[in-house]
Formats: sequence, structure tokens, C-alpha cells
Amino acid sequence: MTAGGGAIPKARWVRILPGTVLIYVLAYMDRMNISLAMAGGINRDLHLSMTLSGLAAGVFFIGYMLLQVPAGHIAEHLSAKKYVLWSILAMGMVSFLTGFVQNGVQLIGMRFLLGVAEGGIYPALLIVVSNWFPSKEIGRANAVFLASLPLSTVLTNPISGWLVSRYDWR
Repeated sequence: MTAGGGAIPKARWVRILPGTVLIYVLAYMDRMNISLAMAGGINRDLHLSMTLSGLAAGVFFIGYMLLQVPAGHIAEHLSAKKYVLWSILAMGMVSFLTGFVQNGVQLIGMRFLLGVAEGGIYPALLIVVSNWFPSKEIGRANAVFLASLPLSTVLTNPISGWLVSRYDWR
């Protein structure tokens, strides 16, 4: 197996895998911090009912699901690395703009767009891992990458909670 036509370097364990884990942890944090923003005052500031609050949290996953399969196809046939880069840039822009929302409708729209931006991260990162690791190592490499899921959960609440308490939800 080769990455870009040449031999796969052994340094992939310390260069590629940690990057995929970090990207997924940050994407997960971006996805889940809405719950702490709600506790931190977003519901009050935007006058959200519990229904709108739940819709804002859930609409993300509609956009997320819509992009899963097409994004995997794009990443597989074009460039997984470029897809991840563009997704990260889109996530950052949407997250930044979310700080400027003034009402529940705007928040719901931004959460949907965030889901679209993040929808392809997971399949594209799996493709990156599969491109850099030979079949005899892919199981172990995927296990390390998949460890980012529980790691994300462990890190998200304390970090997001601290950020919301220190700087506000915006």
C-alpha cells in the first residue's frame, strides 16, 4: 500500500493519526457545546422556548446526515485531505457567525449549516486513515482513531463549561 504512490512512512503513527484524532475531537466539541451554551444563557438571551431549544440542538443532525454519504464519496474520489480542510474552514466560519445570531430562527439556521459543514468530517477522516495504513495495521489504526469518540466526550464538557462560564456563550 502506498500514500501518494510512494512507500508509506512509519512516522504515520505520530504524524497522521494524532491529527485525525485532534480534528475529530474539535469537531465533536463544536457539535456538542450547544448544550452548555443553553445552560450558559443562550436560551435566555435569544428568548428560546424549550421546543426551539430542542430544535436548535437537533437540527444539526439533519445537515450532518445529509452530507455523510455524499461527503464520503467526494473525499474518496477527489481528496480526503482537501475535504477535511474545507470542512474545518466551514466549521470555523459557521461557529464564528453563530456568535452573532439574534433569535432562534437564526440559531436554527446556523446549527443546520454547522451540521452540513461537519457532515463529511468523519467519513473523510476514515478515508485518510485507510489511505495511510496498510491492511495489516488498519484495525489498530481505526481503533486509535475511534478512541477519539470517548475522548471527545471526556474533554468536551469540562472545556466547554469553562469557556462558557469564563466568556459567555457567544
